[in-house]
Amino acid sequence: MNNLVDLFNPEHYTQLEGGVLESFGRLFKDGVQVMVYPMRGDQLRRLVADPVACKVCFPESYSITEDAVIAAADIQMRPTVAGLFQHLLNNGFFVPIAGADPVAMACQPRTLANRIRTGDAGWEKEVPAPVAVAIKSLKLWAD
Repeated sequence: MNNLVDLFNPEHYTQLEGGVLESFGRLFKDGVQVMVYPMRGDQLRRLVADPVACKVCFPESYSITEDAVIAAADIQMRPTVAGLFQHLLNNGFFVPIAGADPVAMACQPRTLANRIRTGDAGWEKEVPAPVAVAIKSLKLWAD
């Protein structure tokens, strides 16, 4: 869900006349889907506390239960982007990932990618076994 902030941030699209709407049109025109992995409440709380995230996506009065698992359908968005978010979710452009492993939710994707890239031991424990096998066999993030 961290990446939703980047996707909805109008600062990334100042060079496009249509801004965020044009960017989504370009992104999804060829059947692209964004897989949305759930997030733990404590992680979402940290994300919502970020000034950019709050300005772009989340209402200031967001109430989050610390130990909750927040799925895409549960996310509260700012009124300025809520309609677009619901449209993308309802029409299959944002695809919620079901059956998330709470242990895997502790993993941060960017940190994990860096650990894989640098050969840091133990990253395999943070992803499901088939994912670790695929990453190794496809040599993803390998130099």
